[in-house]
Amino acid sequence: ENLDAPLFETVSGAVIKNVNIRNSSIVSDEYKDYGFLVCTAYNYHYLAEDEQVYETGETVIEHCSVSHSSITVKLPEPEAEEEQPAVTTMEVVPPDVIEYDEDGNIIEPEEEPVEPTKNAEHCIGAITGIGGQIDGCYVTDFGFFNELPDYYLYCGGISGKPAAVTDSAVYYYSAQGNIFNAGGVVGSAA
Repeated sequence: ENLDAPLFETVSGAVIKNVNIRNSSIVSDEYKDYGFLVCTAYNYHYLAEDEQVYETGETVIEHCSVSHSSITVKLPEPEAEEEQPAVTTMEVVPPDVIEYDEDGNIIEPEEEPVEPTKNAEHCIGAITGIGGQIDGCYVTDFGFFNELPDYYLYCGGISGKPAAVTDSAVYYYSAQGNIFNAGGVVGSAA
């Protein structure tokens, strides 16, 4: 109970069973993968010099739950500053270059509309942010709130982007803020 940080940051080839998290809240300004049990679970591959491939296998998460909990990412509150004496400043702006056509009329510069680029990465879920084979888990009363200007790529009630989810359930889940792909169970699956 009352966790304020993920249980594990990064795991590879782990087995996590029978962990129940409740009444917990993560509040952070760090833009990264988040999950209450695991932020990032990956299958580590290693190619030896003799061309032999070694790997850890997927992380397995079984019979775990997250209830009455939330993850909030937001910018830190500005600290109260001491009152400073007023300083008078003047901003000097150079004049625009004015162009004229052949008849002496001013040529108005054309403004091209600029479409903002929205990039997104990172995954959020109650159990894992990204990765893991999740089986027999449930999430109830979970909320994710993104108050950062950055977008999250995948957000789900169980996991943002797991390797697999079986025999699991989500009840009462909410995701708000800048998110590209949100799903009740997962945002996307590998």
